[in-house]
Amino acid sequence: MVGLEPLSGQYGEISMNYEKPGEALAGRGITLNILRDQQYSLNRQMLLAIRLSDAKTQERIQAQLAEVQAEIDRITLRL
Repeated sequence: MVGLEPLSGQYGEISMNYEKPGEALAGRGITLNILRDQQYSLNRQMLLAIRLSDAKTQERIQAQLAEVQAEIDRITLRL
């Protein structure tokens, strides 16, 4: 699963502490709520990256958002 990495750019580094779901729930599975929380956090990071005009970080976050969305789709289609 995707972990969140710090944003860095001309204004310094911004870190968001967020555990990887696999680490937090070793052996218990990932819930939809955890994925939604991670998606929310990534969206907030994306807004900040847009404000800072950090294209490289935007691309990285977009890839992470796609992975989280794919996992959400996998879980919801299984229900």
